[in-house]
Amino acid sequence: MPSSDPTFAISLIRGAIQSPFGPQHHIRSSFTDTNGYKNIVFTLYWSDLSLYQRWEDNMPADWWHRGVSLDSGVGVFKEFYDTPITDTETTFALPIPEGYSVIAAAMSNETDTHEYWGSSRDRLPRAQTDSLESCGWPELEDCDPIADSRGRLVIVRPHQNMCLIRSGQVWEHSDEKEVASYYTEIKPTLDSGMEELVADRRRFGCFSNRYLRIEDEEGNPISKSWSISSWESLGHLEKWAVTPKHKQIFGTQISHFNRMDKEGVEPHLNLWHELMVLRKADQSFVYFNCHNQTGMLSAVFY
Repeated sequence: MPSSDPTFAISLIRGAIQSPFGPQHHIRSSFTDTNGYKNIVFTLYWSDLSLYQRWEDNMPADWWHRGVSLDSGVGVFKEFYDTPITDTETTFALPIPEGYSVIAAAMSNETDTHEYWGSSRDRLPRAQTDSLESCGWPELEDCDPIADSRGRLVIVRPHQNMCLIRSGQVWEHSDEKEVASYYTEIKPTLDSGMEELVADRRRFGCFSNRYLRIEDEEGNPISKSWSISSWESLGHLEKWAVTPKHKQIFGTQISHFNRMDKEGVEPHLNLWHELMVLRKADQSFVYFNCHNQTGMLSAVFY
C-alpha cells in the first residue's frame, strides 16, 4: 500500500527554510480538506523578491518534491505570490504584527478606512487608479482537465487580478473570559462562514478556501488560526462581504469589542487580515501528485 506519511516531504521544506537566503518569517498550519486529506501548509515570507530569488537559485528546481514518489499517497504543492506594496493592504484589531507585517520595517497609526463596506479597496494603493477587475481565467498548462491530476506534476497558469486574502485570529494573549467569548460567539459564526465558502465557492467566485489551525514547528496547535482564500477578483470578495453570513461574522466580532469597551476591559483578541490583488505575472501554481480540488486546481478541474 502506498505510504501517506508526510515526514519526508516536511523535511524537504524544513531544510529549505534553513538554507541560505531562507524566509525571514514562516508559519506552519494545517487543515483537513473536503476530500479527507490532511494538508500541512508552510507559508514563507520574504521582504524582498531578490532574496527569494537567491534562495530559489541555490536549490534544484524540484527541491520541494524531489524524492516524493508519484506512487505514494503524498501530494506537494507550491503557490507563489510576489506582492508589490501597491497591491496589498493589511489591518489588525491590535497593533501586534502577524503575517507579512512581522518583517515590515514599520506600521502606520490607526486607520479611518475601516468598518465599512469597500474599505479594503480604499486601503489598496493600486485601487485608486485601477478598477482591479479580473481578466481571463486560470488554465492548465499542457494538461487535460478531464484527466486525474494525481500521479503527475500539474501547472496552473494564473489570470489577471486574482484576489488573495489571509484572515487570522489570535487568542494566545486573551484571558479565560475572552477565550470563552471567542469560542462561544465568534468562532461558531466564523466556522459556519468558512463552511459556506467551501460548499458554495463557485457561486461566490471563490476558487479555494482553506481554514487552518496554526501550529508550532512540531505540528502542535497553538492559539491562532487563519483562512487563506483565493477569489476570482476583489469584486467577488466584496459581494460575499455583504451576504448575511459575512455580516453575521463581522457583527459578532464588533459586538465582542464593543462589549469589552463597555465593561472597561482591554481586549487581547487580535483579528487581522492581509489582502492582495495579484497581477498575472506575480503568481505561480505548481502541484505534484495532488488531487484536483487542491488549491487552484479546483478552478480548472470539475
